[in-house]
Amino acid sequence: MADGQSRAPRWKRYAHAVGGLFAVGGLVFVVVQLRRYGASLDAVSVRGADWLAFGCLILAGVGMNACLALAWRAVLSAEGTYVTRRWAVATYATTHVARYIPGNIFHYAGRQAVGMAVGLSGRSLAKASLLELVMVGACGVLLGLYATPLLLPALAVPAWFLAVSCIVVLAPWLVRRVAGPAYARATALYLAYLMASAATFITVVCVRGAIMPGGAAGFAAVAGAYVAAWLIGMVTPGAPAGLGVREAVVLYFLRTSMDASTLLFAVLATRIIAVCADALACLVGLALRGRRQETMA
Repeated sequence: MADGQSRAPRWKRYAHAVGGLFAVGGLVFVVVQLRRYGASLDAVSVRGADWLAFGCLILAGVGMNACLALAWRAVLSAEGTYVTRRWAVATYATTHVARYIPGNIFHYAGRQAVGMAVGLSGRSLAKASLLELVMVGACGVLLGLYATPLLLPALAVPAWFLAVSCIVVLAPWLVRRVAGPAYARATALYLAYLMASAATFITVVCVRGAIMPGGAAGFAAVAGAYVAAWLIGMVTPGAPAGLGVREAVVLYFLRTSMDASTLLFAVLATRIIAVCADALACLVGLALRGRRQETMA
């Protein structure tokens, strides 16, 4: 019995160490990617207003990371596993950065290891990761529908915009009716995260002085194109955090919607903002994990 008791804490220490290694590995790859994208950005003129916008958007990106963490917590609660908001945010932030490690699975493995180390059900954690993929994918497809007029110019843009908007607004309510309030809350948070990601891209475009015709429907089409590119990058095997894939798809969708220099700048800047936000969120998460905190809600 004593031998068994001594093995359990050791196993938990190993699991925590695995989660920490994924976080460190993710930060290393973040630095590598920042150097790569920073070199590309040097070829584009960056103004003082751009840097100010970058800073504000990076801070907003940390909040977007918290949206994902709270959605993950909601999915866990739907599966009968309850954790505190603080623990969920800290754990998600420190493991999410591992998505930049080639393989595109280590952020899920990190959450699995850290969660099991504190006694959470391995089955619930694995199911939550699978459901996250499914739900984020479904939300991405839904918002990506806004970009359909870019591929089918003959489509009635205002009517399509209103139809898709109605579905987006009703989606959490429909999920609540079918699957319950926890899944509805997660759906709303995933939609908020994806819309905020698209808003980041649009903000960078606007800071550069680009004008998008079509009013709200035009903005929504650009947002939908970005979300569609994000989704394609996420599901592409071997592309850590969709690196390269996302940028190529955005360039394809919007090649006729804005000038090449603005589009190139927005694509590169948005990626740098996302990488910096993930890195900053990881550091905040590490600070939270270093403080004594309750795991269970």
